[in-house]
Formats: sequence, C-alpha cells, structure tokens
Amino acid sequence: MTKIKEVILATKNQNKVKEIKKILKESNFKNIKIKTLLDFPDIPEISEDAKTFYGNALLKAKTVWRYLKKPVLAEDSGLCVHALNGMPGIRSARFAGPDGTQKKLISKLLLMMKNKKDRRAFFKAVVVMILPSGKIISGSGTVKGYISDKPKGNKGFGYDPVFYYPPLKKTFAELKTEEKNRLSHRRKALERVFNKLRTFLKKD
Repeated sequence: MTKIKEVILATKNQNKVKEIKKILKESNFKNIKIKTLLDFPDIPEISEDAKTFYGNALLKAKTVWRYLKKPVLAEDSGLCVHALNGMPGIRSARFAGPDGTQKKLISKLLLMMKNKKDRRAFFKAVVVMILPSGKIISGSGTVKGYISDKPKGNKGFGYDPVFYYPPLKKTFAELKTEEKNRLSHRRKALERVFNKLRTFLKKD
C-alpha cells in the first residue's frame, strides 16, 4: 500500500466524499492523502452521458487521469426500481431536473410509485480506479430493498429516506452512519476494487 500515497476522488459531491473517506480508513488505507475535484478547479465539468454506471465511472476516471496522471478513483451509483423499468438508474441525481433537491427527487419517485404493488428496488454502485500507469481496476456492489410509502429518517442523503432495508426493518436514512457504511452498495464496490488493488500491488 505504500506505493500509493495519494488518490484523487473524481467528484465534488461532499456526501460521497465523506462516505468514501470513512470506508478508506476502515480498509487500511489510512495514510493515503485524499483530494477531490474541488482541489483541481482547472479540470472542466465532466458530462456523465454514458448509458451505464460503469460507463459514467470510467468516463469520470479517464478525464481526471488524463489531466493528472495520478491514481484516480471514480464512482457512479443510483437507485434502480423494478416497477419503473430500472429508473431512475443512471439519472438518479438528475431525476427531478438539473437543480433537483432531495425533496424533489423523493417526491417525484413516490408520485411515480403511487399504486404500484411491486416496490422492489436496489442501489447499485460501480467504482473505477485508474493507476498512474493507466491500469484500470473496477468493482460493483448492490443492496436490495423496497421503496417505502413515505420518507422516514433524517440521516444519509439522496433516496435514503425511502429505501427500506428489510434485514434491519429501517430505511437507509434511519440507520446510523456506521451501520449504513457497513452494508452499502458503495462499500461493496470499493472493497472489490481495494482487494484487486492489493493483489495488483503485491505482483507489481
């Protein structure tokens, strides 16, 4: 692990940054310096116009890597609802328009889910890491649950208040940060990438 001293997170989303930093620390990457796109204002806005979570994560990672040639970690994630044919999916953050607040996102989702019997849904995250050499490592993670009838809880972010997780009988927004981080889709994806990274660094 000593070969990687710094990682650039290809995001400005502070909620994601906070969660990823906590997971990094818990995964024995405590001594790695973390920077985000906020530290590099010269890098232009990245259009997330790919058709898959992997495509968007790869697009973000490649764009930042071309500028910096440093280890870059990018993530794309979203909520997929069975009754809505996988929507909001890759458009999760923009589901209620470019300036959609959490309240607007949830209101639109619940309106579309009105009278829907099938409430099954899952969060999916895909993480892509590009090393200085250009080596690409990726991993994905999912968490299954249901869309609740109304928001519950005030923790987390995004769709957490309406994502009901049956094993704990709570929405993600009702869970403590540590609880959510332990089982989140983002953690699963990150851990798969970190495991591949460890193997690669041992061989290198």
